Amino acid sequence: MTEILETLTGEPMVLFKEKINFKQPWGGGYQAHIDSMHTPHRKLKASHPDGAEPATLENGCLEVVAGSHKLQFQWAKIDVSRLNGRKARR
Repeated sequence: MTEILETLTGEPMVLFKEKINFKQPWGGGYQAHIDSMHTPHRKLKASHPDGAEPATLENGCLEVVAGSHKLQFQWAKIDVSRLNGRKARR
């Protein structure tokens, strides 16, 4: 995937994040959201969902909103006062 993206963009690409979501068929879904809102400093991003099983309307496939890449968003700012003095664990 990295080589394909580098060919398409002409820019070097690195893996920034990887994760696995385990969702049961009867489990709740996620409301509409933007995955990359926490990384506004990264101007060029690509997401690649790769399912272990086929994604269908019945089991909750990913929905992409046409034209949403042209919308303007307010980047979220972290309100550190909500941490109440807590620090991240290593």
